[in-house]
Amino acid sequence: MAEIASGEPVRASRALLAAGLGTPDGAWVEACAVTFCAHNDPTMLRAGLLVLGHVARRFGALNAAAAHRVLARLAADPMVEGDVNDLREDLRQLGIL
Repeated sequence: MAEIASGEPVRASRALLAAGLGTPDGAWVEACAVTFCAHNDPTMLRAGLLVLGHVARRFGALNAAAAHRVLARLAADPMVEGDVNDLREDLRQLGIL
């Protein structure tokens, strides 16, 4: 998906969200979401966190080590603190954390 790689935060985030809800390749979507979680733009950070939750719910699994790294790195970021807490709770409820 060219939009995901576009670098334009809103366009890329919309494309990632669409992929998170409809693409059958969970590993690929998860890798894209983790990449978004390393971005400085809050729109892309939030999209990455949200899509990690989508992947976990849709596929019943997530790379727990990668999820832990993302959560640890972003836990103190006030821009996405609520999103981090939401993802952490989702992963706990799904038995991934």
